Amino acid sequence: LQRVATSIVKVAPENDTVYQQDMFRLLSGLLNYEIATDYPVRFWKTRKQLILLDRALQQANFRVSSLNRITERTANNFVIFDGQIDGQSERIEGLRAKVSGLLKKQEQYINQLAIDEIRRQQVHIVQLRLMDEIMHRRPDLRVVLNHAGYLPDMHAEMQIDEHRRPHFEVAMPPAGLPAVEAMAERHPNLHVHFSGQYAFSSGPYPFRDQQIVGERLLAAFGADRMLMASDWPWIEFEPGYANTLGVLDHLLPNLSVAERGAIRGGTALGLFRF
Repeated sequence: LQRVATSIVKVAPENDTVYQQDMFRLLSGLLNYEIATDYPVRFWKTRKQLILLDRALQQANFRVSSLNRITERTANNFVIFDGQIDGQSERIEGLRAKVSGLLKKQEQYINQLAIDEIRRQQVHIVQLRLMDEIMHRRPDLRVVLNHAGYLPDMHAEMQIDEHRRPHFEVAMPPAGLPAVEAMAERHPNLHVHFSGQYAFSSGPYPFRDQQIVGERLLAAFGADRMLMASDWPWIEFEPGYANTLGVLDHLLPNLSVAERGAIRGGTALGLFRF
């Protein structure tokens, strides 16, 4: 602005500079107004940010100082602990040897559990292979798998529940179910009992955790190769014979009238020729 004012003064004697002088005054006034109104706000914002930054630096320095003091105290404490640990070194070595021995025993125990389970599975596999071979040689032979095709080890796995009934702890779905499904596909004369839910369920009546087993058996065998069994006498009082009949409707609620009739008696009538 100062250079513009000087230039206007220099050319004024020779030229008409009224318009330029008016524009100069107008622009000078606008610039001075903007400086007077906008600059203080921008200056205050910048100053405020610098103040906040200064406070943050002070807090950071305080934390660094505190951390240094804690580090010094901790180092001194560890010196004390070092002495205590050195005094317990013999005991620590003894405990380490004891733990090592226990880990070896645990490993041996786990290995033995695995071997026992493999042997049980081998027994099941051998039984299924024998039955598979027999049915292959005698395709006219009708066979019924008991208790929904479960394959428990009666001697090693059977327990007694609170109602004094046989009970088995079985993961859902049971490990032997795929083998039973494969057998059902290969042998059209293979049938299965829809029974035993009370003995293999981990819950109360109506034994909801057995629904997956019922659905897969229905898909593999079809209703015309499934038949109910009463599980008598174990169900006489708990859950009762009427409730046992109702298990079918709870676990397979989407059966047609014909399928329900087959499982609850029709299949047995044709199979055993009553």
